[in-house]
Amino acid sequence: MALTTAQLIAQLYIGYYNRAPEPEGLDYWVGRVEAGVSLSDIADSFAASPEAIAAYPWLAMSNPSAGSVGAFLEAVYQNLFNRSIDADGLAFYSNELLTGLRSPGEIIASIQANANTNTNNTDGQILANKVTVGLAWYEGAKAQSGFEFNDAAKASANTILDGVGATQASVDAALATIEDLFGAPASLDAALADLFDAREALSDALADLELDTNLDGTIDVEAGDAEVGDVTSYFNAATAAVGAELNNPGFASAGAATQQGLINDGLKAAQDVITKETAELRTAEAGVSSALLTAINAVESRAAAFEVANDAAIAADVTEDGEAARFEAVNDGALAVTGGNTLEFTPAGGSAVTLATLTNGVWVANTTLPTGLVGFDAYLAALQAETTTATAATQAETALDNAVLRVLQLESGNANLTTTDIAPDAITDAQVDGRTVVTIDLAATGGTVAAPNAQGVLDARQDLVDAQEALADLQDAIEVWEAAGDLNDQISDLVEAVTAAEEAITNSPANGGLGLNLISENDAFTSADDVYLFTQDSGTTFTVANFGQIGDDVIYVGSAYTLVELAATDTLSTKAYGSATVLEVFIQQVGANTVLSFETAAFDGSDTDGSFNGTVITLTGVNADDVSFANGYFSIA
Repeated sequence: MALTTAQLIAQLYIGYYNRAPEPEGLDYWVGRVEAGVSLSDIADSFAASPEAIAAYPWLAMSNPSAGSVGAFLEAVYQNLFNRSIDADGLAFYSNELLTGLRSPGEIIASIQANANTNTNNTDGQILANKVTVGLAWYEGAKAQSGFEFNDAAKASANTILDGVGATQASVDAALATIEDLFGAPASLDAALADLFDAREALSDALADLELDTNLDGTIDVEAGDAEVGDVTSYFNAATAAVGAELNNPGFASAGAATQQGLINDGLKAAQDVITKETAELRTAEAGVSSALLTAINAVESRAAAFEVANDAAIAADVTEDGEAARFEAVNDGALAVTGGNTLEFTPAGGSAVTLATLTNGVWVANTTLPTGLVGFDAYLAALQAETTTATAATQAETALDNAVLRVLQLESGNANLTTTDIAPDAITDAQVDGRTVVTIDLAATGGTVAAPNAQGVLDARQDLVDAQEALADLQDAIEVWEAAGDLNDQISDLVEAVTAAEEAITNSPANGGLGLNLISENDAFTSADDVYLFTQDSGTTFTVANFGQIGDDVIYVGSAYTLVELAATDTLSTKAYGSATVLEVFIQQVGANTVLSFETAAFDGSDTDGSFNGTVITLTGVNADDVSFANGYFSIA
């Protein structure tokens, strides 16, 4: 794949001067290439520069010695590859230079070309890494307002390549130094790495969230579906809930200090109510006899027992109805309980037959049953459960009636009262949120006698329970609000980090950015210098227009991918290509377009199941031969 002009010129700076290119110089030489000057001619121009002659005086000599030429070649190899030139190479290139067969510029261009066509070897990797760092220094310097290539800047351009070798760690260390030097992302590499990390951190934070944004006890945002707006909605709902508990609609718009003050006041007020209700309960209980207090306690416990028993009976009845419907459907007939103790089944078009009888609360199946019945045991078990729970509920209701009667007898002093003297509305029950709730009104006057003192105790107890629940509800709302606030702050910080990373790319150099334009998938590249940050999304296919046709555009995929070139006739979905252990991106010319296929996993290119598992990007109107891939970037050479 072709290298960009800037990369090729940067190699000359490294080979001749062992330094990063300064902005003014690199921009000038790139312009010369675009004007038609060859790379070897530019290399010769480098050889004639004062900086090169100062480093290699023989360049200005008409009859250089073999030693001076050898020293030059040794320096070039050290500059480019961090190693000495091999004996064969030294002999070959020395002869070329000493005999005048080729110029110094042609020799360096040849050495570069050999390394560039063998990028998998150590020489090629070291040179590519030095170019990455050199151009990063160039970008950082260019972004500085009023930058001057003075002695200090030149020293920095020289030393920044010290220690850069074949490893990514050496590149990362140099980029960090550049970022510290210029006080901003030193290059598009660093800026995109920051953006990638920021986006990934935000994505990871959202990935596992499950949110009850309506605060109704149900998860309405499942893991993997959460977006930033969902977190905001969750926090807003939690804030509104605290305001509702405080009965203060202005809570949401108040400042943090004011909100905390309102919370403290609300908690104190709720506790004060509990203290007040506790005192009133003690007064109410002190106003009745111990015997009556014991009877009141019995009413409460019997009411709770009835609620449980009635809920069980209702559930068993629902189960019995379901089993009956299944039994009747499968066996094509109708069930009926006759006389309260006989279970009959009437098949369609037939006569009723007895299946079981109820004896002492137990349903007993007949010893002889019609043949072919399906599901009878399951239905009989459901019927037995319904009968047992209904009996228990009736008994619990009777016990509650007797407990209420005892209270009425004690408070009235009339032991001859019976359950018929209980007011009809003294004991009521209703279904609330799917469960039985009993209401006791011992002061009801619809019966022979009432028990207002006993009811006063019950009311005082309920008032205390209500006050305690109000405090608990407020505390729960505050706990949810605080957790939602922490989460909202976390996500907000991550969003700000993404924004800052984007602005480091899109802001003008005068404002500390790189002056580039970020685009998203399916967006057409613009007349500006555009950047697309690739993110893997298996199964995604999209098309990008105008890539490299107007501005200096790049697609950044990072250092994880190795490029594999495919022929136009290759079929990636049905034949294995590349390595099963290396993450690869495949480039292929398809008609007038270039297609980039990114593996999700290293073995995807070796999978022959008929479909490619990865992300596919089509660059419309782009010739694959013009596409350059280096240091994680796709660009047009």
